[in-house]
Amino acid sequence: MAAYQSVSISYEESAELLTGYVDIDIIKTILTNILSSAVKNSFEGSSIEVKVISAPSSVTIAVEDAGVGLENELLEKLAILPPMQPCIIPSDEERLPGLGLLLSRELAGLHQGFLKVTQEEGKGTIYSLNINTEPVETEEED
Repeated sequence: MAAYQSVSISYEESAELLTGYVDIDIIKTILTNILSSAVKNSFEGSSIEVKVISAPSSVTIAVEDAGVGLENELLEKLAILPPMQPCIIPSDEERLPGLGLLLSRELAGLHQGFLKVTQEEGKGTIYSLNINTEPVETEEED
């Protein structure tokens, strides 16, 4: 697969004003990881669609590509690995595909949200990030 690909990205949002309590740096990291995965797995000249859907206490950002899809092993890891599963960082010679998506799943959990990844063989992958936009109460130390 080429290091750089020619793909187009379209963006669609709901007409409502989106407001909420989020850590913008975490959201940027998650979206960067999702878009990076979508671009890497897209066919040359294909398109990626980004949709933002708001609800009263959450927002869903769906990224859909029309690429080759993710490896089944990675999808299984995203589905079954318990949160905060320790992992071995690969050496420079090794490649650990999906590390960004695994990290993004953990980061979504910090917002009482989740990252769901689904695919249909030959039709691409849909990454759905759902995050809570309500204030999260934290326990204060005495």
